[in-house]
Amino acid sequence: MERNVVQWMAWLGLACAPVAHAEDPIDVDLLLRDDARLVRWVEGHSPAVKANGHRVAEAVARVGQASVLQNPQLGVDLANIPLGATNPEGLAFKELAVVRVGLSQTFELGKRGPRTDAAQARLEATRWRGKAVLLNEVTRARLALADVVAGELRRRAVEEALSVARGLVGRIEARIAEVRKKRTELEPAASKGRPPKRARRTTDPPVEDDATLTRAEAAAKDDAARAVALVLELEARLASLDGALATARSRCAIVLRAPCAGGGTAAALEQAAPIGTDAHDVRALVASRPDIEALRQDRVAAEQTATLVRRRLWPDPTVTVSYAHSRATIAGDQANTLLVGLSFPIPAIDYGQHDRVRWEQRTAALGAQVDAAIEDGRATARVLTEERSGLERVRERLERLLPKAAALRDAALGRSETSADVLSATRLVVTATLELADTRHRLFEVRNALRVVLGLDRPAKAEAPAAPPPAKLVKEPRD
Repeated sequence: MERNVVQWMAWLGLACAPVAHAEDPIDVDLLLRDDARLVRWVEGHSPAVKANGHRVAEAVARVGQASVLQNPQLGVDLANIPLGATNPEGLAFKELAVVRVGLSQTFELGKRGPRTDAAQARLEATRWRGKAVLLNEVTRARLALADVVAGELRRRAVEEALSVARGLVGRIEARIAEVRKKRTELEPAASKGRPPKRARRTTDPPVEDDATLTRAEAAAKDDAARAVALVLELEARLASLDGALATARSRCAIVLRAPCAGGGTAAALEQAAPIGTDAHDVRALVASRPDIEALRQDRVAAEQTATLVRRRLWPDPTVTVSYAHSRATIAGDQANTLLVGLSFPIPAIDYGQHDRVRWEQRTAALGAQVDAAIEDGRATARVLTEERSGLERVRERLERLLPKAAALRDAALGRSETSADVLSATRLVVTATLELADTRHRLFEVRNALRVVLGLDRPAKAEAPAAPPPAKLVKEPRD
């Protein structure tokens, strides 16, 4: 009953999952082994990766907008409106009006360059963050696939042990039936008062009297009780593992946007998330990680913004060209005139003094954040590498132990009178198999985490080439 309820709840969760079932089921083992195929799948199905494409397009538009000149200003003036008596007296407004049309343009001095460079750096940071998003999504997908494989391995181990335990219960019940049959055959002989048999020779088989058979039946019943208890224990564990496996498949379907079929080979779990021999230069790998490259570009953008703020001290001139037409020629005005003007703002009160400090401090903070991220990555990689070595040693020991435990169980199965040995050996095989599955799963998680720390997952398809940034955007700015 408990097993059915757990399975029903797990499958209900799978049915309610918002997954596009139009997709064909994916092969869990195949996708877990092939990193390039997994990256391509995530690129084509992850909403987070697709959303970053829109963010990149937004950043490209910002770069274009940063280099746009300011709009010119068109001004129209109507002047020389009389208030009171005119000079000479009696003039109408149309004889005094002055109409002026002017065009003004402000020219930025030293500001478009830093503003464009800052926008370009933010564009590069967005692209690097897109690669980091892809890396995280691939890691998440790989974990979901591995949960399915590990769950299937655990379930198969318990299912195999349950089959052995049920077979043992059947053998013990057959032995009990045989003992009862022998006791039944002894009862008529005792009731008829037959004379005692001759003394048995040493070569004769042992005589089984009623007391011996009674003890044998009691021992068999004890063995049967223990075997039934093991069966019930394994059935409960199998029900729990069935529910966990169904949940893992449901989560995998949600993450990968398609039903997850198959899974259950230890080789797939062993071959997943390989580190390779090119991961020896930890510092270089960590320093080139997408999220750290994004931080570097953020630092460049902050430095360029600080330069832009400092250049507020450079006043931006405004050039004005105006044409004026005067109707007051009777008063001595020139009918048509041209006005050329030049004006400058005075940066005496607000010249970005506080914004400059803010962006300089942000630049320093981002530089320190880059250094801290690199050191943290190196330390994490060292810890994960040590844990990986320890887990590999544990896995090797369990792989040597498991065949011995299986051989011990098979040998005990060959001796029908040693049911207790079979039960102990079966428990040992189950424990060793589950421990080996857990160790392989944990070893995979460590390798997967190490790939994240080292940034080993890269996009499978090439991106559109971006406009080459200025030379100062490539190198880190000097303090």
